[in-house]
Amino acid sequence: EDDPEPLQIKEEQEEELEDEGRDCGGVNRKKTQHADESTDRPYTCSVCNKNFRIKSILTRHMKTHTGEKPYSCSVCGKSFIQRSYLHTHMNSHSGQKPHTCSFCGRGFTQVGNMNAHIRIHTGEKPHSCTDCGKSFREKADLINKTNNVLVSILCPR
Repeated sequence: EDDPEPLQIKEEQEEELEDEGRDCGGVNRKKTQHADESTDRPYTCSVCNKNFRIKSILTRHMKTHTGEKPYSCSVCGKSFIQRSYLHTHMNSHSGQKPHTCSFCGRGFTQVGNMNAHIRIHTGEKPHSCTDCGKSFREKADLINKTNNVLVSILCPR
C-alpha cells in the first residue's frame, strides 16, 4: 500500500485529536465559531455513549468495540484501526526515530512519547487532580489516581 498523502495524514491526525476530545475544529476557525462548535457533538456511540463531532470519526471509533483492524503490518502482522497508527508502527521495524528531544537529543518513534519525555526536563505536570490539586506529568498517572489505584499513596485526601 502506498504511503498516505500529506493531506490524508493531516486529516487522520485531526481525527485522532477529535477522538481524544482535543480537536478544536481547525486553525482557521474564528474564536466565536470555536466556542460554539467545540461542544457540538451530535454523533453518539451506542456502546459507550462517547460523543463525536464528525460521523466518520464515530464510525472509526466503533472499530474499537468491534475489534476491526483493517491496516496490517507487512513485517510482523500486527493490525491497526487507522492507517496513521500503522505508519507510526513501521518506524519500530525501520529503527527510524524521527522525533528528537531538543534537550538531550534522544530519538522517539512517536511525537507523543517525545513530548512526555520532554516534561522530565521541563518539570511540567499538566494533569491535575480536581479533588486534591496534585499534578502529574503523565495523564495515565492521574487516571490511576482517580481510579483509586494510587489514592492512598499519592492523594493527601
